[in-house]
Order: sequence, then structure tokens, then C-alpha cells
Amino acid sequence: MRRHTFIAAICIVTTAFFSTSVIALKPSSDAGFRAFASLRYDVVRTLPHARSDFTQGLEICDGTMIESVGLYGVSALIRKDIDSGEALRHYRLPPAFFAEGATCVGDRIYQISWREGTAVVYDRQLQPLAVLHYEGEGWGLTHDDEHLIMSDGSATLFFRRRDDFGVARTIEVHDGAHAIDRLNELEYAHGLIFANIWQSSRIAVIDPADGAVLAWLDLSALSQRFERGADWDATDNVLNGIAHDAAHDRYYVTGKRWPVMYELRLARLPKPRAAMADGIPER
Repeated sequence: MRRHTFIAAICIVTTAFFSTSVIALKPSSDAGFRAFASLRYDVVRTLPHARSDFTQGLEICDGTMIESVGLYGVSALIRKDIDSGEALRHYRLPPAFFAEGATCVGDRIYQISWREGTAVVYDRQLQPLAVLHYEGEGWGLTHDDEHLIMSDGSATLFFRRRDDFGVARTIEVHDGAHAIDRLNELEYAHGLIFANIWQSSRIAVIDPADGAVLAWLDLSALSQRFERGADWDATDNVLNGIAHDAAHDRYYVTGKRWPVMYELRLARLPKPRAAMADGIPER
């Protein structure tokens, strides 16, 4: 099949699985934060971020930033220059698609949707190649060496196969005996899963072996570092988006419709159980 015909077919198939009904944004609930370890961070740089972008996923890919932007009618996958925030490539999704997390693995980029049960697979040029399906909601997405890792707003993380999006295993995220739900945007670094907790200013640092929260990253001070304006909606414009630059061991964080993105340096990350068993020193 010729390439332009294949892409058109993907768009048609994708649109067919979407509902056009208007759905309220995710409901709010409280979460407890009890792990004793609180990570220290330094702000290395403050970078521009498009105020119009409702950030749902953030990922370093080929030395640029891949950002998944949500909301019905404006959802997109965007490749950006990290330093300037300039959009280098842009793929607009069908109006009935509410984009959520995205991750870049191998020669593919995966992007999930909120309530459409649909994942789109792209090449590195942001051209759609395939559509995969799953049950339930999609919130955040990252990957380890073997699986895609997905959140659905609950306390469960799903380890999914890359070829068919089937579930290989799950873990329940907990801080002591307390289940931690509202798991949203995800990142995987140093053998740990980092998870934004929706409608909070905290990121949970999770052991992928059993879902234990090993530490918290409290970023509540970051939203006070920029002008928010009279029209600022604190309910929607929350911290969301974390990407790890493995080459320089830096972390990038932003929020929905934030005008800035921060480059952070983290100190003394906890060790996952697998690393402890191998005797790997604490970072």
C-alpha cells in the first residue's frame, strides 16, 4: 500500500472508534503522601513552553522533546526544540480524540487516548503507522527495557506488550499501606517509575518490582515562579509532564498550559530493589 493511502486509512480507522459526546474532565479526589523520603532538586534552567498546550505527555526523543497535547478538538503530537520550545513537527489528531501520554521507544512513538481505548503508533517523523486498542481509560505512558507502562488514573500501573498492547502484568502503587491513585503522566529512569499525581504538585518515585513509593518529589514551589494571570485555572492547569534526558541526567517538567518548562537536577535517588540486589550505588 502506498504511504499516503496507508496514513489516510489509519486516520479513518482511528476516527471510527471515537465517541463525539462531550465528557467532563477527570474527577478530583484526595491522595495521601506518607513516604518519608523527599527528593532534593535544583532548577538548572527555565525554558519557554506554549501557554496553549494542555500537556499530557512529555518525552525526550532524538534530542528533541515529544509532547502529547490533550483536549477534544485540539489534541496533537508535537516534536519541539527543547531550548526554544519551537514546534518542529506537528500531527493533529481527529476532533474526537483526547490525547494522553506518549512515549518514544525504538523506532516508534506510542500515544494513548483518555476514553477512546485507542493507541496510535507513529514513526519518528510523527506519521501514523498503526492503531492498537485497550480497555478502560488511558492517562500516562512510559516504557522500560521490555514493556510499555501505562496508568489509567487508578492506583494500578499496567505493563503492556509493545506489539499488541496486551497486559503482561500489573502493580498496585502504594505508600506504605496507603494506595496511591490518580497516577497520571509517567517517566522511567534509573530503574524507577516517576508518576505525576493528578491535581497535585507531587511526583511519586515508584519501585517497578512491587509498586512501593520510595520517595516523593514535591514541586509545589515551581508554579510560584511564573506569572499566571487573572484567567489562570488552577483546577485544570496543574503540574503534568516529566521527561528524563539520559545523556545529561536531567529532568524536564511542566504543566498544562504552563508558560514555562523547568530543567531539573535531582539528588540521591532511591534505589529500586533490583539495583539493591545487584549492589548498584545510590545516585
